[in-house]
Amino acid sequence: MLASLAAMPGSYTGTFSVLGEADAMTQDILATQEFVINVLPAGGAPIPGPATLVLLSTGLAGVTAKVRRRRRQKNADA
Repeated sequence: MLASLAAMPGSYTGTFSVLGEADAMTQDILATQEFVINVLPAGGAPIPGPATLVLLSTGLAGVTAKVRRRRRQKNADA
């Protein structure tokens, strides 16, 4: 159902008015407000998933190697 509500990218303007009066027989405009809705194209910038995973893996591998070297040095000194 939401797919049918999708708007084309662009800028849309409109006006909103509040009607009312103490007398039920008449309707006066109490307030009016103009508005603008900006619709951006779907998709946006792609998320760099694979590159982020490579950087994370490389960093974790480096930390693991550093910890192993320190453990080996402590065991060799003891």
